[in-house]
Amino acid sequence: MFFLFVIPFLILTILITYFKVPNEWVLIKDDKFDYVGALIFGLAISLLTYGFTIMHTLHGVGLLILSIILFVIFGKRQLKIKFPLFPVKILKNKKIYLFKYCCIIMFFFNICCYLYC
Repeated sequence: MFFLFVIPFLILTILITYFKVPNEWVLIKDDKFDYVGALIFGLAISLLTYGFTIMHTLHGVGLLILSIILFVIFGKRQLKIKFPLFPVKILKNKKIYLFKYCCIIMFFFNICCYLYC
């Protein structure tokens, strides 16, 4: 129940940011924000997080599968729209692949150091 304490501050932060920081994300005139993509991505992240939390149950596995489906829908949607929330085409860049694999190696190294040191 403690997490409910944060909700009013979250709403206040969103309102202050919306009204006091105009045109913060406008990079190109007539640039549109993908609200549907943001909703799908947020739902997929939420289901993934909650699914991992209760993964030992059948309900958790179902939530993980549903989150993977939503991520696929999000990726396909981002490839089709003019102003994507996340440019999926950037993943084809070889430098991005190298950076991603370096991050994965560092993550596993940190886990191993934590577990065995």
